Amino acid sequence: MAFPDLLKPKKLFLLKRVGKDNDGGYLIDFNSINNSKTLISFGINDDWSFEESFSRLNSNCKIFCYDKNLSLYFLFKIFLKKVIFFYKHKFIDIYFSFLKIFQFIFFFKKNTLSRAKISYNFLTDLINNNSFENPIFLKIDIEEWEYRILTDIIKVSNRLSGLVIEFHSVDFHLDKISDFIKKINLELTHLHANNGGIPKVDLNNNPTVIELTFAKDPIVVSNEFVTPHYLDQKNIKELDDILIDFKS
Repeated sequence: MAFPDLLKPKKLFLLKRVGKDNDGGYLIDFNSINNSKTLISFGINDDWSFEESFSRLNSNCKIFCYDKNLSLYFLFKIFLKKVIFFYKHKFIDIYFSFLKIFQFIFFFKKNTLSRAKISYNFLTDLINNNSFENPIFLKIDIEEWEYRILTDIIKVSNRLSGLVIEFHSVDFHLDKISDFIKKINLELTHLHANNGGIPKVDLNNNPTVIELTFAKDPIVVSNEFVTPHYLDQKNIKELDDILIDFKS
């Protein structure tokens, strides 16, 4: 069974890869990057390459990150475990884990990080109670909690320049995703299958994790959507890619 056409962008848009190679990078339209005054990011863990790349592309954009785990202590624990169990890790992995501690200090000295657990109404309360400058770009990667804030995203969509969101367990929530696409006041500009899901595909051979990008005013390149996009990369390099078929 193929994916519903609703999940297929209507056109091909001018996109740029933001973030590191493979997992952690997303395809975003140029206008969303250039026009944003604020980036609000939910879900960082130990990878802020997207936020760092976004900042380089738009140095005037203020960045606010929210993650329940990320801290200097959190990164030091990761490094310490690799040192203790050094025989399980390559030296280069231990080195980069050590380097990441200093990268964290440097990046979040200039940008805001809050250790917050995302819950119902968190997004609307956050935006309504703070003087964030419009337009706002949202990045959402919160491991299935995204379904609990979809209504919030729709409520604040008039303040957004764009959105990238990762949906998990798609086989259980396809109706919610479809309903969200219908209601949000943004254009769906890109769809990418994340090959890191467990399982990777459902019984119909469709991906269980997908990444969707939305934009307020994207630039059209062609009236024909093409997948995969030439900038797409496998999230997990060592695993097979997942190709998506759509109902016609």
